[in-house]
Amino acid sequence: MYSEIRFVQHSTPHYCNIEYTYEDGSFHRREFGAPANGGYVYENLNNPRQICEGLARTGWALPWDPNEFPTLADLLRHEHRRAVGAARYRDAHR
Repeated sequence: MYSEIRFVQHSTPHYCNIEYTYEDGSFHRREFGAPANGGYVYENLNNPRQICEGLARTGWALPWDPNEFPTLADLLRHEHRRAVGAARYRDAHR
């Protein structure tokens, strides 16, 4: 489990990093992008792969609509909260 998470918005609204610091002190960064006018979100700008809802690697592809979420960081924060909430719900109902 991570102890800190940061959403780092680039100077353009369609690029963003998520930076994690884990409890053991290790650091991890995920890079995300999307077409400037909206479209599907991808991870790893050098070798792009579509990202799915809840920031998962499988499932329904995650679309970004700049009219709904002005920056990609806004969408990723929203999806992170959804994923954390779903995990808490699953844990509470086991």
